[in-house]
Amino acid sequence: MKCNRCGTEETEKFYKDEKHKNSWMCKECIIKNAKERYKYLKRKAVLYKGGKCERCGYDNNIYALDFHHTSNNKDAKISVILYRTSWEKAKIEIDKCMLVCSRCHREIHNEDGKNWKNDDFIFVDFSNLGKEYKNRIIYICAFCKKEFSRKSNGEDKIPKYCSHECCQNALRRVVRPSSDELKSLLEQHSQSCVAKLIGVSDVTILKWARSYGLK
Repeated sequence: MKCNRCGTEETEKFYKDEKHKNSWMCKECIIKNAKERYKYLKRKAVLYKGGKCERCGYDNNIYALDFHHTSNNKDAKISVILYRTSWEKAKIEIDKCMLVCSRCHREIHNEDGKNWKNDDFIFVDFSNLGKEYKNRIIYICAFCKKEFSRKSNGEDKIPKYCSHECCQNALRRVVRPSSDELKSLLEQHSQSCVAKLIGVSDVTILKWARSYGLK
């Protein structure tokens, strides 16, 4: 047997298993051929999707460009498909993706990392604070931004707010004015005018005023 690529005839350099028994290339050349084929198809796939990151325009290094699946109908990684299937089959999976650079790809999969400069990345070690603090997890309230803890119950559900009050405030369409602010507005304008300024109904203004003891 002779390798069609490098010309070697040394028997020990050829695969002897069923999969490669009819191959006309040696072990080393099979690996080189697979890498070169992948490189060729990766370039073809990148050019097919525009040749640059669809978010920031990066195009300096082809190996820094990734294929991000935009839906949940992912059958396999593009890198695996380019190695194992034909271009026509690979193109079907590539059409499900957008071409992005490595940085943008990480940002897409880690949206919460954008707030790293704020106080959202906080960890408090409760391991040595007594039994009542064990198995508790620290979260940041999405409304008031204060940290709070909840006992881990083994579920995947993550609490978003520290209290029912914060939850209600977050769901409101407008920010409720304080007692002094509402009093000042009602002294200067009519109830209907204040309602229009804030963007709520007259009834809402009346309820707020009564809750503050203004009426």
